[in-house]
Amino acid sequence: MMDFWRRCRERQALVESDAADLIARYGEEAYDVARTRAIDEIRKTTVDANRPARHWERVYAEIRTRTNGGDRVDAATRYLES
Repeated sequence: MMDFWRRCRERQALVESDAADLIARYGEEAYDVARTRAIDEIRKTTVDANRPARHWERVYAEIRTRTNGGDRVDAATRYLES
């Protein structure tokens, strides 16, 4: 049972690390990048052998939580509001 919890903690740490890396690298676009990777993972078009199953889906959810990704305002809306 201890191995199960250890693997869960390791998996969550990897999710948090990848989310932080994407945010640092892509800024506001990290949400879209993670979403694309999650969709590709589901469609089996991207093979990432060093990540557990459904990893990018978890990263996508983590970025959405950290950045309020669903509440973003796109550039066109910002332009029209100015």
